[in-house]
Amino acid sequence: MNAYDWAAFKLLILNEWRLRSRRLSSAIMLLLMLGLSWLMVAAPMDNTAMLVAKDTRVLGSSAALSLGSAALLAPLMALLGFYLLRGRMAEDLSSGVGQVIAATPISNALFLASRGLAGVAYLGVLSLAFMVSTMVYQVKLGEGSLQPLLYLQNYALVLLPLLVFCAGCALLFDSLPALMGKAGDFLYFVLWALMLSLLSILDKNKQLLHPGLLFDFTGLVSSVGLLSSLLQTDGVNLGLSSFNPKLAPLSLPATPWPLALIGLRLLTLGLSLLPAAVAAWRFHRYASDRVKRSAGKPSRSSVLRWLNRGLRPLSVLPRAMFRLAAWLPGLPGQVLADAALSLASTPVALLGLLLSLTVSGLAPVSALPALLIAISCGWALLISDLSSRDSQVGCEFMCWAAPGGALRRFVRQWAASSLLGLLFMGLLAWRAQPLHAGLLSWAVLSGVLSLSAIATLLGHVSRTARTFSTLFLLVFYIALNARDLPMLDLFGFNGAATPAALMTHLGLGCLAALLGGLFVLRQAGQR
Repeated sequence: MNAYDWAAFKLLILNEWRLRSRRLSSAIMLLLMLGLSWLMVAAPMDNTAMLVAKDTRVLGSSAALSLGSAALLAPLMALLGFYLLRGRMAEDLSSGVGQVIAATPISNALFLASRGLAGVAYLGVLSLAFMVSTMVYQVKLGEGSLQPLLYLQNYALVLLPLLVFCAGCALLFDSLPALMGKAGDFLYFVLWALMLSLLSILDKNKQLLHPGLLFDFTGLVSSVGLLSSLLQTDGVNLGLSSFNPKLAPLSLPATPWPLALIGLRLLTLGLSLLPAAVAAWRFHRYASDRVKRSAGKPSRSSVLRWLNRGLRPLSVLPRAMFRLAAWLPGLPGQVLADAALSLASTPVALLGLLLSLTVSGLAPVSALPALLIAISCGWALLISDLSSRDSQVGCEFMCWAAPGGALRRFVRQWAASSLLGLLFMGLLAWRAQPLHAGLLSWAVLSGVLSLSAIATLLGHVSRTARTFSTLFLLVFYIALNARDLPMLDLFGFNGAATPAALMTHLGLGCLAALLGGLFVLRQAGQR
């Protein structure tokens, strides 16, 4: 590497870091990490602990909290990290910077290495924020002396291969034109689910050093295996589990990792570099014959585009909604037109709506909460880009010039998202009135209104659908694993929702709507 390449390499890393760290979404993610550590590590209910071995609580020492919290963070960071780093190539294309980068003499390998290192550093700072918050919790808990070096060691061994793997996958998916759109997002979600399934596969094999651990990029399997070995039991529960307060708590020894297991983690770190190496080989370098300025959208070869094309005949179904929207005056007609446009432009969503209505009407009442999990997830992903599509196609200023301006546009998109939610889940909520004394029906309504406001706010602030969809999948994953927490039971499918939690959800939705209205007014005023 000559002096020019080295100077350009450092400059690219710094620029990438500054670009990511100065975004509002970075501040939001930093606060989210601080809050998540207390939610996942601290015990919000009586007789609950982060680490339990055969109904016995493990003391919250530095050894237990550092290894346990790193293992809990790993699957979330595996999902969150990819979507946070994803999409930078599409931004280069849409802004025109890609052509400038393509004309520079820096090699593909150095360019992608700078992006990858900056991405690893960005995810590392978020992980450190989670770690520091856990350390503060230990000081507050007062169980054992604080050992910062032990925290750093365990976090590095568990999370470093994962952070490199996430950054490499983000580079790879942005370097392949066919995976730059929603098809790539879906494919990685499947890959993430497969990584989590590795825990159940290797759990049947009680060996601490198993060859399959080479592919344990999350570090979760290795951590659980090490915890089981140190506690000398197979019944280790990680993540807010109940325990018997009558049993004396256990203490996890601060034993160093076995050298063989450290060697496996280092080999896994080497394997995690493979996606970045493939990305350097297949990088399109913003060539106009391979990618277009609209590459942030699904490519022609994407699975979603193929499905939408096959289901195109279903697009005739929303025509009645468009006719009714043209007949209705003012805001109601605009709301209905926005909802109809979302369905007509995504025939897959139309098929999902037909299936949800059919299943919600025919399924037994006892099966409705399980159905609600799938239907609510599909609806949330559908509305994630409703508030950002105007800016993505460049007609945002035109919408501001329409009657009502930016504020009416925000209200219209919030109402359209809520209307789509009622279309998808209204019948299910009506039939679910006998369940939980009618609380599930109210939970659906509060979840639709509050999440619609949050999705609209994040779409305007970040100008992309990925911010809301990533945060939603993160909270959704936690809710499915912490089924006893009322605040996380967004739609009531866990049966843990309470009237106080529903009122809190509505309050958060109103706050998001207020902040969104102020944001769009300020944004329009600056123009």
